[in-house]
Amino acid sequence: MCMAIKKESTHQLIHRNLTLYQREHSAVWQCRYKVDNKWIRATTKETQLDLAINKANELLVKQGFLSALVFQ
Repeated sequence: MCMAIKKESTHQLIHRNLTLYQREHSAVWQCRYKVDNKWIRATTKETQLDLAINKANELLVKQGFLSALVFQ
């Protein structure tokens, strides 16, 4: 059984809910986040880590807000 190895280019911002990472051969940060028990992947369109962290958090909050509106 092979266990996943965390790369230096991967950062868990919110444990098991928001992860920031860089793909191989790319300077742009990607993120994946969980809303309603579904994983969503998106690009932050940022190359600087601090800006990518802010964008990833914005994406999660925005998606969570939109999801809450749909279920009202």
